[in-house]
Amino acid sequence: MKKRIQAQAVVSPSSLAPLPWKGRASIASRPKAKAVENGLLRLCHEIAGSLLRRRLESGDPVRAVREMRRELTRHLPDCDEARAGWLVDLALELLHVKARGQFKRNALELSELIARAANQLRDVADN
Repeated sequence: MKKRIQAQAVVSPSSLAPLPWKGRASIASRPKAKAVENGLLRLCHEIAGSLLRRRLESGDPVRAVREMRRELTRHLPDCDEARAGWLVDLALELLHVKARGQFKRNALELSELIARAANQLRDVADN
């Protein structure tokens, strides 16, 4: 019987690289938006996996979150403490939806969180 080997996800700057968009290029803003969404989703999945591993290793969820935020600010370009917090919160939302089948936040809060984590929100007062 073969043993299944699980790959460990490592958060790297290349995770933020936009994915190629397949489809029609009739709408100019759509390829960039889709690429950001796909890159952000992959990054948050990696963060979620790393959070779970850190939680299992340390036994302290607060410590795992703090370490993850520190790693994000250290290794990702243009990632300050606030954005690292939003990325971790979004990863925690993904964990919640996988475990419970629904998001913890409402649609408006989730939309704002995604925009902040992707650095796509310019001014909240504009909305």
